[in-house]
Amino acid sequence: MNNDIINHPSHYTDGKIEVIDFIEDKKLNFHRGNAIKYISRAGKKDPQKEIEDLEKAIWYLSREVLRLKGIDGKPELKRSSNMMKVYICSRYSAPTTEVRRAYIGYAKELSGIALSKNTAPIVPHLYLPMLLNDNCPDEREMGLKTCLALLEGCDELWVGKRYNISEGMEREIAYANQYNIPIRYFS
Repeated sequence: MNNDIINHPSHYTDGKIEVIDFIEDKKLNFHRGNAIKYISRAGKKDPQKEIEDLEKAIWYLSREVLRLKGIDGKPELKRSSNMMKVYICSRYSAPTTEVRRAYIGYAKELSGIALSKNTAPIVPHLYLPMLLNDNCPDEREMGLKTCLALLEGCDELWVGKRYNISEGMEREIAYANQYNIPIRYFS
């Protein structure tokens, strides 16, 4: 079929059946039909908007699920970014202020590498110590749990091993291994 942008756009007619014909044949409602439409055209209408089209499909399916559950409202799905998120894992606890400065400088160096690769560095050990007391076992444990929760949402774990691997870092590495989060090591 030729590309007729109004009646038969090529991004809906590239298979054996045109998307609208499939939707009508299956008697899909508005939400389900739009989900099929966006899935079908993802990466074809505009390759730069493939993720956006798939997110729209998810939004329509989420709205349909809410409708079926009898819940009034619109789904709020966070938009994804093309920027990969990496969790920076490096030492923080130190015997002296001077050593801690070196550890912080190294975390900043790793973060700079991430930024230079158009990657978002997640570095909670640079700000959590301002909120929690690292010397209080309960607060330290809360900090480590917070770090693991943040690690869950990352695409990779970057381990800085210049100053060896601490007990807290070992927990983060084990967690990444458990959840199949890729790990990269830096010297």
